[in-house]
Order: sequence, then structure tokens, then C-alpha cells
Amino acid sequence: MANNYFDATGVLVLSKVTPVITALFGGFNLDPNIPGNGSAYISHMSESNQPDWDDICDKLEELVVEKGLSVPDAPCIEDYLASLASHFGADENEVICDLIEKFSFSGSAELSVLFDIALCFDDGHGLKAMKIEGCWHCDKPRLFEFGGHGDYRGRHIRMSSQSSTTLNVGESVDEALEAGDPTKAAGCLLKQVEGLLAGITDNEVRATLRGLVGSGLMALAAEATR
Repeated sequence: MANNYFDATGVLVLSKVTPVITALFGGFNLDPNIPGNGSAYISHMSESNQPDWDDICDKLEELVVEKGLSVPDAPCIEDYLASLASHFGADENEVICDLIEKFSFSGSAELSVLFDIALCFDDGHGLKAMKIEGCWHCDKPRLFEFGGHGDYRGRHIRMSSQSSTTLNVGESVDEALEAGDPTKAAGCLLKQVEGLLAGITDNEVRATLRGLVGSGLMALAAEATR
């Protein structure tokens, strides 16, 4: 029997580590001194620390108690989030409202969700971005059981990619060109570009960038034909 693992390390780019940051990311080996200079270390290691949503709920409870906020009897994580949202003036924040109404807080806590929550509850941490690099691996040398993953989350863009994407895109483009179908090959590449643009969080900015990228590609095409 083979065992599979996923491990990752990264940093939070922020002004300082605050109670909100500690409550949300403390279980991920948070260390404000590494590497320092505005970045705090975090990690997700399969055999040592895998915080789940129950762990996060406990930390949010401590934060609510520390701030003297009120919650209903027998509160759940949604109640703690609602109480903190009211405290930080995020009662009508779309991200928090969607999480409270629709998200299933079960299993392992996702760093991406914690990042979004932290942005809504700024107690002076000034969180700007989260950069994560991870890998999945197997204790047996099986085919395609090893790979890498990168995730960047900022206030304006979210980007995530996997090493398997390189294999899939490369194969698709190569097969299309082998079949003499450059239109299909271009479609594969266009899909990747559109995927990157989809990570822009502001709709108007995304539309502007889409136009600029299109103009840039047209200029490159014109230059190539000279």
C-alpha cells in the first residue's frame, strides 16, 4: 500500500502579526520572525500540522471572548464569524456573508479561505498577500504521484497553478499542432491566458487588462510578420 502526502510552506505578507492573524494561521506553524521584514512563515505539513475547521473555531472563540463580543447560546463557527464581522464593520461584506450562508466548515481548514477571512477582519495586520509553494508526493516511486503547486493571493489577483497543468497543456498543444490544427492549439493557449485573467478580483480592471493583453498580442503578431 502506498501513502500520499501534501506538504507546503509559504509566507504571509503583512504589517504585523495580530490576534486575528494568530487565531486564523497560528496552527500553521506561524512564525513572524522567519523570514521577517514584513513576511511571516506558515506551513502545512501532512504528518505534523493539519489544522481543521474545529481548530479554527476554537481559536475564533478565544478571540471573541478576548474582545468581549456576544454570541448566541451554543455558538458555532458561523456565529463567531458573524460576531467578528459586526465588530470589524464587515456585516455586509460579500465574502463573509457567503461563507456564513454557504460554506461547509468541515475537514481541513483551507488557507485560501482563511486569507479571505483575514482580509475582512483587519485589526492592524495590514495583510497584503499570501505566497505558498507545496508538493504532493508518495512513499513509493509511482508514476505521476509527485508534483508541485503554487498559490499567490493578493488584494487584486489570485493565481494558482500545478505542475500537472504544464503536462496537460503541453500535450494538448502538441497534439493539435501534430494534427495540423493551429486554431485548436491557439485555443488551448488562449484558455490559459483567460484563466490567468480570471484571477483579477476587480471586474473593470479585468476587462481593461483583457483589452491590453489582446492589443499586446496583436502588436507582437504584427511585428513578427515584418
